Amino acid sequence: MILEQSQASNVAWDSQLKYAVVHHSWSASTSLISDIPSSELQESELEIQVPTSRNGIVVVTIPKVKRLAPNLDACSNWLRYLVERDLARGHIFLRSLWTGATELLSLLSRAGLIFSHSASDVQQVDTVQAIQQLVVRSCVQYRLPWLLELYLDQHLSGFDEDAETFLEIAEDCHWARWLLLSRDNKYEYEASFANAMAIFAGQSILTLDDMATFGSELMALSTLAYAPVLPQKCLYSGVKKQSGNSWQCSLEQLQAGLKPFPTLWNTLKFWCLGKKVKVDPGKIVGYFFCHYDDTGEADLPSYLQWRLSLFSSADYGTSLLTLLPRWLPKSFKRVLYLSIQVGDYPSLVSDPCKTWF
Repeated sequence: MILEQSQASNVAWDSQLKYAVVHHSWSASTSLISDIPSSELQESELEIQVPTSRNGIVVVTIPKVKRLAPNLDACSNWLRYLVERDLARGHIFLRSLWTGATELLSLLSRAGLIFSHSASDVQQVDTVQAIQQLVVRSCVQYRLPWLLELYLDQHLSGFDEDAETFLEIAEDCHWARWLLLSRDNKYEYEASFANAMAIFAGQSILTLDDMATFGSELMALSTLAYAPVLPQKCLYSGVKKQSGNSWQCSLEQLQAGLKPFPTLWNTLKFWCLGKKVKVDPGKIVGYFFCHYDDTGEADLPSYLQWRLSLFSSADYGTSLLTLLPRWLPKSFKRVLYLSIQVGDYPSLVSDPCKTWF
């Protein structure tokens, strides 16, 4: 009665809010929640029960938030929808316990705290980080790679401590690990291997040898290209080397899938064996990697022979020059021709291995 008689100045704030929501007055409600007395706010934290990939339940906590003390159970659904949104923008919530993350994430999204949110002061850092972790966990749980990629583009500029935390959250979700690891060039191999593991879902893939065993020789070779060591150390022939590294792969495992690519297959053999191979009288394919003579100087003739082999097929039946389209400018063909000349190429570089690689 007092409120209806416009004598609300002496009425407690919580009573005014309850009156506004019961009478479905959005204008009065938004005016009141824009200036909440500190006595009506309680320090709290959000506890969200989230299922894990191992059919368990983990409780995720979002710290340093506030809970509104007055009970608004009498509020209609549509008005509660609007009130919760405006309160969430200030990290204020009506309840602390949440079963599942979908409802909370929907609220945070309506409040603009998913993509456009950043910590305005030091006290909000922990809250923002916890919200980010909840978003990543939910993207993994509900298999939302496009949303996770968009979210990481917005909030993760490189591979930092947050990325390491996100990796722990991803656990054995390989596509999520690939999205995280591919953001830093230092983890190219790990990202490539995680991508392959995502394709081989449900199969035990521990090494590139395992990958080739399942009939994906080209995928194994593509992953090997990003290995953190030289290819010569990745490839081996004969008895398997017990080094415990996932990038090891045998030539025998790759041979079946590389039969249609004789040039690539011969190149891999040179990589692994590290010696010259005679293919025809007077035709010698040089080292695929840089060679030094007994004095420690770069062996330029062998290196130039190797450059020539890059532009020729395995059996020397054709060359890159003969495969070029006729419409290419003659100047381009001339530059390419000069770049692969062996006999007339000027040896002005003291150490081509260091300069050109």
